[in-house]
Amino acid sequence: MGKLVSRFEPRLTRQSASSLASLAQKVDENLLLLKQFSGDLTLNVNQVIQSFNITPGVSPLVGGMSFSFSDNDYNSPGGSELWMAERMCPFSDATEATLSLSLVALALSTSGLGTFRLRAGGTTHQPDGTLLASVTTGAPAFSPLTLAASAPNPGGIQLIKLTAQASGAGQKASIRSATVTIR
Repeated sequence: MGKLVSRFEPRLTRQSASSLASLAQKVDENLLLLKQFSGDLTLNVNQVIQSFNITPGVSPLVGGMSFSFSDNDYNSPGGSELWMAERMCPFSDATEATLSLSLVALALSTSGLGTFRLRAGGTTHQPDGTLLASVTTGAPAFSPLTLAASAPNPGGIQLIKLTAQASGAGQKASIRSATVTIR
């Protein structure tokens, strides 16, 4: 006998800064429904839950929020700071005035130092916003890169960005498998 398929109907809510808790609850409910009716998609749903550090009914920044920037290579061809990736972050969920930040990734820099920065706010897809932390590497091949830092909580719901800058023209700073955790 064939597998019973049930129709998934997402639960919707209006998105606004004041309804972040309600939105998080709806996301949790939808993920649980997906898990219940997904069959072969369960592994993918579990990966999403792990990537976003989702715990039903708990504010994301209580235990920390992780942002995965996937396994893509983000490359800076040299000279100027370039935008690599970004995610929206509800900094307002953190109750502390100072945040703990960590970055774990694989990174390289050809012929010199590569600088990788975490920024908050700014314009979408631009290497701007408030500098939260930075780390440099001179590894000529992909090697583990870690950063542990503290920064003032910027508050609100803002972008968190990852940028890269090679030390000069014709050089490259590259990062992959990057995960940022904020507590």
